[in-house]
Amino acid sequence: MESDKEIVEAVGGGEKVSEEFYGNLYETDIKTQKDAIEFMANHMKVVQKESQKERIEQILDRYLFPHLGQDSKSRKIKANYLCLVIRKIIGLSNGTVDEDDIDHYANKRVRMAGDLLEVLFRSILVGRWGLITRVKYNYQKMAKRGKLPPIQTVVESNVV
Repeated sequence: MESDKEIVEAVGGGEKVSEEFYGNLYETDIKTQKDAIEFMANHMKVVQKESQKERIEQILDRYLFPHLGQDSKSRKIKANYLCLVIRKIIGLSNGTVDEDDIDHYANKRVRMAGDLLEVLFRSILVGRWGLITRVKYNYQKMAKRGKLPPIQTVVESNVV
């Protein structure tokens, strides 16, 4: 989103929210997309002038709200989500939105069995003393002795 009108319409929330948002919008010196890219590049320490735009777009696509998408097609969705967040923050400061308790059980993320199994499998396979590390160590130990070890000797069956 580039124009002030477009951004304010996306934020929405009524007259009070718009007034509050316009006040914050005019505090910045950024007027164009080029100014915004330059500001973000300076803030994120992207020094190569010729590739600033591509690098900033790549960072926005990959790291800003990655759960909404990680390609250039999802930028509009990310912008609308950011406007929703802005509207809720302004509403919270005005007292029109109730404060959420981050520690309340209803606001906690429940990890499913598949997620927990993924973490367990990853730690067994790749961890510091994981299966891959053990296989590599056992193979190197046997190879130093001049033997070509069979796979049963190298891989510990109790770990698998």
